[in-house]
Amino acid sequence: MFLLNIFFLLGFIFSCQRIEKSTLVQNEGKFFSSNEFDVLFFEKGFKHKSYIFYVDNFKNYVVSGSADNSISIWDINKSSVVTNIKFSYRGSWGIPVKYTKDGKFLVVGAYEELQILDSSNYRVISKKNTHIKGIQTVSVSLDNKFVLTGGADGYVRVWTLPDLKLIKEKQLTKGEVWNANISYNDSYALAGTSDKFVFLFSIPELTIKKVITNDYPVEFVSFSPDGNFFLLADNFGNVIVYEFSNLESYYLKFREHISEVLVAKFVDNNFLISGGRDGDIYIYELAKKSVIKKYNIGSAVFYFEKSNIYKMLIFGTGKGEVLFYKIISKE
Repeated sequence: MFLLNIFFLLGFIFSCQRIEKSTLVQNEGKFFSSNEFDVLFFEKGFKHKSYIFYVDNFKNYVVSGSADNSISIWDINKSSVVTNIKFSYRGSWGIPVKYTKDGKFLVVGAYEELQILDSSNYRVISKKNTHIKGIQTVSVSLDNKFVLTGGADGYVRVWTLPDLKLIKEKQLTKGEVWNANISYNDSYALAGTSDKFVFLFSIPELTIKKVITNDYPVEFVSFSPDGNFFLLADNFGNVIVYEFSNLESYYLKFREHISEVLVAKFVDNNFLISGGRDGDIYIYELAKKSVIKKYNIGSAVFYFEKSNIYKMLIFGTGKGEVLFYKIISKE
């Protein structure tokens, strides 16, 4: 208890106390049960030499892909690095990384080359040059059968897992595809582009269902778990929510960030979170149509992922740090 008070007085990020390991694991359920909660700093993971582009997790393992041309795997239970893998395919941004939903494979976008690694030993199972100007984004289907990639060449492509046979490809834009994500039911996907478009299309057929023109380049796109909503985040600081039942106009629009929104996601059907270059994190409640929490982590928020098992948010920052924050309910 003495150590907890020391951490509190030192004012760790979010001015919160550190959480004991014994309280870490909780049962899965709603990520936020109400707006009565705190986001408490837990610990730092591996620090990269440059900003972190993507993070993901499976069970007690966390993977981070950085602009230092490496990925690292961190064991939450042991608070230690399992391995660090360096690549020779240096691009002008970081490495997108995703676990398959069953955790068997790790999908890595090593600039132009897509690699599938065995997550038990991190050996390369298959690899293929997929986007001639570099891979910007990867998303894995819930059934573990295919991966969607988007690139700086303006294409989206769908590949089989784990052998990387091309299923379908489509050029969406003459600009770049900055982010793409598959819906939770594996029926649709979204892609946001540098030239201000959002594409809603079927997956894996890549049949375009809707094109939304935004006022600013689109940094990130995300579906709600129930499929009733999706969002876009742009480089003017907007987070804009659309309802599937009405694609002609947006449902909600938030302008809280003073810089680009680099990542924004639904963490459950009622709450969404955004992170920006300004270092701010906002938590929004859909039912209330309002911001309910704001935090600052002191560095640009390039990516975040949730861990339902550990009731935790995992951030990748502009300082190259993986930061873990525990969700504590006041109920």
